[in-house]
Amino acid sequence: INEILVSARRILSECDCSSSCTKCLRTYDNRLYQTSLNRFLGLDLLNYVTSSTSPVSFSAEEQRDRLRSLKDILQLEGWSATYDTDGHLVANQGATLHHVACFPSLLDSASINWPPNTSPFSIYELENSLPDVFAVIRP
Repeated sequence: INEILVSARRILSECDCSSSCTKCLRTYDNRLYQTSLNRFLGLDLLNYVTSSTSPVSFSAEEQRDRLRSLKDILQLEGWSATYDTDGHLVANQGATLHHVACFPSLLDSASINWPPNTSPFSIYELENSLPDVFAVIRP
């Protein structure tokens, strides 16, 4: 089983796709679920199962990179959107102000000490359900 786990870790970590592809996760048998497959989440889960290593919170730069798509949508909708020093997205429209942060999907957002009035979203939500995230933020 160790050889299988080592091979799985190599495949997931060395692939250059953005989420999943036929080189790492996609097969004919999982064709109905391919939009939900994510090699990064799989690698985090594999690392947790094999070595009890939890993913670390994102740096400010990683936060900005991962929140960029949400920022773009908000700006297209007329919101003012910038980043704070922690990389969290600060968005406002009129009197509505939101602080948005993201975290690795395997972490429990309740276990992270967020600044007051911050709406945390997992990276999986941001990558797979961006319209739903926008709907939560929009009044």
